[in-house]
Amino acid sequence: MVERQTTLDKMQNEVFVRIILGAPIGEFDKFVQDWNKLGGEQITREVNDYYASVKGKVRIDQTE
Repeated sequence: MVERQTTLDKMQNEVFVRIILGAPIGEFDKFVQDWNKLGGEQITREVNDYYASVKGKVRIDQTE
């Protein structure tokens, strides 16, 4: 997952900037397709699987 994250983050930043600067919003749909093909779909699956495995087991608020 980590090895692909840099590429995916760069791709995301570039597309978002292009859209903000006036590129057609349809570029976002292409970005999502490419992002998924380049490993984003797998990363999403891994994160969701991890979350499901620890849900209810991990406390985020550790102030007590």
